[in-house]
Amino acid sequence: MQRISKQIFCPASLQRGFNLVELSVAMVLAVFLLAGLFTIFQGTRHTSAEQTQLAQLQDNERLAMMIITEAIQGAGYYPNPATNSLTGALPVDGAQFPTAGQTFYGALNGTQGETLYVRFASNPNDGILNCIGNSNTGGSAVIWTQIFQVNASGQLTCQPNFAIPNGGGTVTPLVNGLVSVQFQYGVNTTATTASTSNANCPADTYLNTTQMLAGNSLNWTNVCSVLVILKFVNPLYQPAGQPIPTPGQNQTVDFQRVIDIMSRVGVDVVNNTAS
Repeated sequence: MQRISKQIFCPASLQRGFNLVELSVAMVLAVFLLAGLFTIFQGTRHTSAEQTQLAQLQDNERLAMMIITEAIQGAGYYPNPATNSLTGALPVDGAQFPTAGQTFYGALNGTQGETLYVRFASNPNDGILNCIGNSNTGGSAVIWTQIFQVNASGQLTCQPNFAIPNGGGTVTPLVNGLVSVQFQYGVNTTATTASTSNANCPADTYLNTTQMLAGNSLNWTNVCSVLVILKFVNPLYQPAGQPIPTPGQNQTVDFQRVIDIMSRVGVDVVNNTAS
């Protein structure tokens, strides 16, 4: 049998491809679409990063204020008031606490704001925690002097220094992202004696640390409440010369709270707020 082969021919018009103009148009359209998708992706990524930074800022604000609040509210605590007194539990202790029963002291801390000293007493194994979560597990009573300040690295630190009778404590970083911390004290400035109860509350004004140090030394024994001002780095702030995706943002964010001292709760602790 003879094989017959058959060749099929296509017209030349059906064999032509894309010309240079068509390829160029297709490439331009593809680049335009990809640029749009990339812009949307970058915007979503930037928004997500901002939300994460804001969430971290809020967490840092809550944590820092919670730790300081617990310390201030517990100022002047001492165990077993039936057999002890505030002046007996918190005696004179160096330059910071020259008056028995004094629970607060402040100092200036340069560009990082101010330093706060807070005292309370604790019996062995009573479960009372200091600012870093430790309790008195020794065999005798101790006086915790908790020292709060912001260091040069922008960290809120606490040093639970129990000077009587056990010696010093370690400075422990607690929260990041701060610029400074400031304190104002609600004080009864008309009191003529050191208060060992709430007898010299309510307060009549707020005084900052500089005013407290320069004023009547009895003011430190007549603190009824404390205004805490935490200044944090604003994660949305863009420095000069950089893109500004969020115009109008300040370089820092202030977070403040007035904290009552628990041992003086039961009276109106503040009548006026100093400007």
